[in-house]
Amino acid sequence: MSAANTAPTPIIEARKLEKSYPQPDGSRIQVISATDLAVYPGQIIALLGASGCGKSTLLRMLTGLSPASAGAVYWHGQPVRDESPNVSIVFQSFALFPWLTVLENVEAPLEARGMPPIERRKRSLRIIDAVGLDGFETAYPKELSGGMKQRVGVARALVVEPEVLFMDEPFSALDVLTAETLRGELLELWLDHKIPTRAIFIVTHNIEEAVVLADRIIVLGRNPAHIHADFRSPIIRTRLPRSAPTVPELSCGRKSSCCHTLAPVAWPASWKFSPTRVAARISILSPMN
Repeated sequence: MSAANTAPTPIIEARKLEKSYPQPDGSRIQVISATDLAVYPGQIIALLGASGCGKSTLLRMLTGLSPASAGAVYWHGQPVRDESPNVSIVFQSFALFPWLTVLENVEAPLEARGMPPIERRKRSLRIIDAVGLDGFETAYPKELSGGMKQRVGVARALVVEPEVLFMDEPFSALDVLTAETLRGELLELWLDHKIPTRAIFIVTHNIEEAVVLADRIIVLGRNPAHIHADFRSPIIRTRLPRSAPTVPELSCGRKSSCCHTLAPVAWPASWKFSPTRVAARISILSPMN
């Protein structure tokens, strides 16, 4: 069988995708040049670039939220305008409904899809437990820490069982320890196949985050945005050993599965390269322009 016949079919594919904005004088400012990009199953993809280079704009066009000025996006080979992509987005801001509880926030997209109450409650409770929020179902956003709010955002995105999970700098508003914990939990969900998601596409300007999370890293240049480099990470990831050293749990008055329980922080011995060394090499590829 030829390699062409065994090559995976992309879930999402962008062909000559461009974005520009009209100006009062009739000219146009191009923010994204003609770009070809494909999202394949079984990958965590990191779109890495400086702030303001067009990463979020590209993400919104891939999901169908923002129309392209030229080119097209295809979902399983069909134009996005003719299809309803099964995707979810986790935003940088928590974007929760402040008048709804944790459970009601997670149920919201299922209710919008017309899912029966009993079924959507069962699915929501299952994903709330998976992201470590068991015991906080009746809490309101104002009662949650930043890490817990983002857990709700992740749960709300995963509860619809998206084929591709898009994440727009989801950890940038969090403190270092909380962000590291959530990255580890996301990897655990992915590596343990606890979610039906077939691919994850994460936008970030954090080189270390791209190295830790991604199987494939796309470095985006700017003025206008263009793909500067696209390569697979040389790091081979395995499950973090349960015996890895942990930070002691902190009591917060609720259940021990809350956001203050820190996950093991250790690099698996099976990783072939130092993440710090790989991050340093990627920094050379990350252009200012």
